[in-house]
Amino acid sequence: GKYAEAAEVFRKIKDGDNDTYANLSILELKGILLAVSSDSTNVTVSSAGPKVNTKSGEYSPFLMENELYFTSSALESGAEPGKDYGVKLLRSQRDKDGGWGKSTEADALITASSPAIGNVAFSVRDQTMFLTKVTFHGEELKTSRVYYSIREGNAWTDPAIVQGLPDSFIVKNPMPGELYGRDVLFFSTDAPGGKGGFDIYYANKMSETEYSAPINAGSINTAADELTPYYVDGKLYFSSEGWPGIGGLDIFVSNWNGSEWSVPTNMGLPYNSCTDDIYYKIAADGEKGFLVSNRADPESKSLKGKTCCDDIYSVTKRKLVIELNAFAKDDK
Repeated sequence: GKYAEAAEVFRKIKDGDNDTYANLSILELKGILLAVSSDSTNVTVSSAGPKVNTKSGEYSPFLMENELYFTSSALESGAEPGKDYGVKLLRSQRDKDGGWGKSTEADALITASSPAIGNVAFSVRDQTMFLTKVTFHGEELKTSRVYYSIREGNAWTDPAIVQGLPDSFIVKNPMPGELYGRDVLFFSTDAPGGKGGFDIYYANKMSETEYSAPINAGSINTAADELTPYYVDGKLYFSSEGWPGIGGLDIFVSNWNGSEWSVPTNMGLPYNSCTDDIYYKIAADGEKGFLVSNRADPESKSLKGKTCCDDIYSVTKRKLVIELNAFAKDDK
């Protein structure tokens, strides 16, 4: 966040002899310009509160029928971090004050199917949950594959693997959407054939269990990482390190015109910060949503310092209120 000091260094690098570093420094200088010129007056970003966030990491928020589903790496009370750790799927309901109540584990059949569940998303129309089963080596993601579960009454079916997606590489961040009038599944993967790092792909839905061969989402991807896609009404929100940003992973939006994506636009402050900002989700009316960030926040109580661990934040657009005072006069 020390943009003035950083700009001096990047200008020197830009004028140096190393073309690779010069190009990277230009990207950073564009990001600094964004940081100092962003207008943040019409949006508030605030912590989802202590009943959702813990000293460990919380990820992947998704609102499903007034319940907030999310994943958490919080340890059991009194437990010590080990070589491997689990990630649980939790849910929380709104309380009478409009905040979030105490979180509880989601459907037992889902949480029992794997020691680590990640990246939850829903197709509300189809009453389908998408998630990933993941394994870790320490804190490093080792494997990740996409599964789906169908809602039956108040319960969810045993997750089954989604067929057709890469099976020898990490596949994460599933998100249902629509392109060319067809149902698709967006996701992020490090499979070969992309532009570098993790790229965003989509696959056409062939049946409830199977999707077509993955298709690279194209111009929105860069040589760096593109993650956590979220599609709503022709807009694709995602996080990237490859476009000019304020710091770390930033949230971007790209519009679909029926045949191609627009150049991604940085969402600016306060959606983004000088740390990582990911998992942006917004309601169709554009008024309220969520994001995940490890930004320094007075309400954050991380294990290892101010920007150690991810928390879930609520995003609210401020409403414009106009008061009209009217009065009547006589002819004079």
